[in-house]
Amino acid sequence: NNINDNLNNNKYGWIFAVKNPQNYLLGFLTNFLSAPIMILGSLWGGSYLTETKLLTTHEAQLCCSLLFFGMIIGSPFFGWISDKLKSRKTPIYYGIIGAICTSVFIINDSYNTPVLMPILFFLLGFFIACQVITYAIIIEANPPEYCAFSESIASTIIMSSGAIFQPLFGYILTHGLFIDNINQHHYYGQAMLIFPVTLTLCFLITLYIKKY
Repeated sequence: NNINDNLNNNKYGWIFAVKNPQNYLLGFLTNFLSAPIMILGSLWGGSYLTETKLLTTHEAQLCCSLLFFGMIIGSPFFGWISDKLKSRKTPIYYGIIGAICTSVFIINDSYNTPVLMPILFFLLGFFIACQVITYAIIIEANPPEYCAFSESIASTIIMSSGAIFQPLFGYILTHGLFIDNINQHHYYGQAMLIFPVTLTLCFLITLYIKKY
């Protein structure tokens, strides 16, 4: 009987988690917010900064490290401000807006200095750290007994970020999406557009997340 009860609970847990659209929305929200870490922090950041911003290898590595350091500082901050405001969505809104603005500054060639780039990478990491709130929302969007099922669905979507965006960035970098005779650094300018696009999608997704 206990075995049958456990099997039934597991079945109902999976059914509930699969049918809850909030789990998918939150999964893709965090997936898109993870793109800068997966692309710049893990793979392409160093070459992008040395080839297009003309930073030294040491300066480029410093920027990539500050991206992660920004997340370390931003994660507890956004968790704290979320509890302080008694709102999950509001800090995410501001985090996404900040990340969009910062990514535009990074792409802009007017800000390619060894002083500004580390600051911008730190701020980008800080703002995308608002994604930590989504894990709390997943718990609140599901009954306690089904949270593990829901988190697993969202986490599967989240962890696919690297598998999607790293090769996509590489493809655009190599082949481009449209003719660009001005950019002489492969197609970095086009590939970097992934960030404002995905972050804008994050903002739109947030509109459909329920308030908790």
